[in-house]
Amino acid sequence: MKVPNEQLDRLLQDAAPVPEEPLPEMPFGFESRVLAHSRAAASDAAGVTRLLRRVVVMALAVIVLAGAGAYRELNQSEEGTLTSDYAIADSAIGGAFEQ
Repeated sequence: MKVPNEQLDRLLQDAAPVPEEPLPEMPFGFESRVLAHSRAAASDAAGVTRLLRRVVVMALAVIVLAGAGAYRELNQSEEGTLTSDYAIADSAIGGAFEQ
């Protein structure tokens, strides 16, 4: 335990005589460039957000249309199952892949 304390004391003694220097000034226009860059990044994020919203709306529209089509097909069939041309085509495709 004594060794770390000695090392800390030595470090503090070595750091004590260093004079404090004033911080260097920022280059001219640096602050405005940083702010402009952050605003540009924010507008890019807004564009991605708008694109994501449009994709979600289109996906919901497809889901609603597919659900309406399936509901209509179920109501038109007499047995309450999906026995239509689509089911026949699906079984034919499945049979082709089994061979």
